[in-house]
Amino acid sequence: MTQNAFKIPREIQAISGAKLISLLTSQAKNEMVELAARTLSGIVIHYAAQNGVVRRFGNVANITPSMNAIPIVDSNSLEVSHVARLETKDPGDTTPRLKLVDPNPSKTYVRYIFSDELLEDSVALLNAMAKGAGNAIASDEDRNAFIGDGSESSGFVVGIVDALQASSLQSAATGNTSVDTLDIDDFLNVSEKLPELDAEKPRWFMSRSAYTKSVLRLAGADALTQSSPDDADGWLLNHRVHFIPGMPSADAAAGSTVALFGHLDQATVLGDYGDLRVTEHEIFSTCQTAVSIRKMSDFVCWDQGSTDPNDPAGAIVGLQLAEV
Repeated sequence: MTQNAFKIPREIQAISGAKLISLLTSQAKNEMVELAARTLSGIVIHYAAQNGVVRRFGNVANITPSMNAIPIVDSNSLEVSHVARLETKDPGDTTPRLKLVDPNPSKTYVRYIFSDELLEDSVALLNAMAKGAGNAIASDEDRNAFIGDGSESSGFVVGIVDALQASSLQSAATGNTSVDTLDIDDFLNVSEKLPELDAEKPRWFMSRSAYTKSVLRLAGADALTQSSPDDADGWLLNHRVHFIPGMPSADAAAGSTVALFGHLDQATVLGDYGDLRVTEHEIFSTCQTAVSIRKMSDFVCWDQGSTDPNDPAGAIVGLQLAEV
């Protein structure tokens, strides 16, 4: 999606910040109010989708109060059969794995505080607000999706690192208890453990420091001349790597899950609930105005594997450092 997809209308560009906030917080139903709200929502989601790993490569669904259960089909469980043109043979049955994911959306706020003078004098405020909010939302969604612990500070999301069960985890070789002791076989074993799915190529996810101390260390001098792909941060075993801030770093403790490999869109879902909402609050003591942009969503890692390490792995596999 290109930036031109959400070009700000001229009538919105020309108004002052104060008028813009008045439109965005208005309860009236008219063309300008709806245009301002639609433009803000479009640009915020555009920037979030442009910068967020989960929104770019995961499964994003819109949910409403009456339709908040998201159907998930494991595409790898679907069977394709063939029957000759003149035959009347029964094509057979298929038993696809179907489940309903029931997100529980929570509220996410991005808050701005403006001086009254800035609101009165500024123009083109909407794009600046939307870009900042979109980038902040994308960063927050990615952090929570990968390392959320279910607490309020992580949007009540249990991230992939904590959600994966034993069958979706691959331990590093005995003695490889730190990132700088990982060897190539550790990464190969993770790749081998991931099931063959009818999906686009899987991707790696890890922190920048873990990548530097493991993958680049193993690559040696070749890493100095290797260029990164356009839509990712690096390469590993001919698969794209994405750096996720907050994932375990190069000094992670023994037993930590330091890298993930798999298909975000086959194992997770991000449910967007309703439209963005804007509210304002005047701070009379400092002659300022606080503006909040609210979004509601939930992230669920539904294909976690099982507690039996001998069962097949899910659509994402984690690399764990060996225990001491």
